Amino acid sequence: MASAGIALRELVSLLRSGVSPDAARQTVALELGELSEAQSQRFEQVWQLARQLGSAPAVALERLASVFESQEQTKRKIETAFAGPKATARLVGVLPIIALVFAQLASLNPIGIITGSSVGALPFGFGLLLLLAGQRWSNLLILKAQPSDLDPGGYLDAINLGLQSGLAPETAINSAGTPSASDSKTLERAIEISRKTGAELGSIVSATADRLRLIQQSEAETKVAKLSVGLMVPLGLTVLPAFVLVAIVPIALGMLAGGV
Repeated sequence: MASAGIALRELVSLLRSGVSPDAARQTVALELGELSEAQSQRFEQVWQLARQLGSAPAVALERLASVFESQEQTKRKIETAFAGPKATARLVGVLPIIALVFAQLASLNPIGIITGSSVGALPFGFGLLLLLAGQRWSNLLILKAQPSDLDPGGYLDAINLGLQSGLAPETAINSAGTPSASDSKTLERAIEISRKTGAELGSIVSATADRLRLIQQSEAETKVAKLSVGLMVPLGLTVLPAFVLVAIVPIALGMLAGGV
């Protein structure tokens, strides 16, 4: 599967070589079809806006390709960081079962204790519930730490595209679509900085878009770093007690019943 950044750079290369926009897009249609939903929406926004404004789509798409490449690099780093916590969550979930299997092979007969008496079945059943709760808890923590696919700088880049096309600031802002509350606040600050310093609004919104993406990346990495510590909570409160109830108690009862 081609990355989103590679797909867009191939499209940019075709456009710069003189291929018409429609023909160039058709050529890489298969690669564009592999974009995520968020990436596809962002691409369509930039593509349609560039066509409407009459500007060269290659310039806007080249920046978008850089954005996608940066996001993909961040995602790969986060997925690597996720590997440890995910492996830990899976391992602690199967440890009680592994312990039971080895105990059964050692002729301690914990499975017989579980199936043959309420003294063994009740702790085992409650332990399974704790184990499932711990797995569910761990999965929710991992899901919560997943990075967002949304581009926090997309709205500002759309404004900059309009400014680069020669539109007046107000017209460029209107052409960028409906902003979120945070987008509006960020834009107001950029306009204020431009007014006070005399700097071009396009340069300011472009730099601000990059800063927002760096903040998003930093926050995502921080979440992953905290995840390893956060997973210790369900481990201590559910998985370890479940290990005792599911494995240790039946094994101990098996040893007593067998006179070990």
